[in-house]
Amino acid sequence: MDHTIETCIIVVEVRNKLTGVIVDTVSEVLDVSSEGLEPAPHLGEGINTEIFLGMAKIKNKVKILLDIDKVLGTKEINMIEGLTSVS
Repeated sequence: MDHTIETCIIVVEVRNKLTGVIVDTVSEVLDVSSEGLEPAPHLGEGINTEIFLGMAKIKNKVKILLDIDKVLGTKEINMIEGLTSVS
């Protein structure tokens, strides 16, 4: 993976553990309340929407939120679960 000036580490909670995930870029950070979250739409046959946590309308734009537990693969989740907490 090539790192650029826009490469970031975002902190996410995976199965009750905080961990960092390296991403190519972050365009914005939003605070979305559970009241503003709607179910993910059905996008047609053959499109897996299980990774979508839901969607929210913010400033007249629709944002799709991802379920990080479903985005990460089993290998990554097992690795995170095997980490010990640092105090």
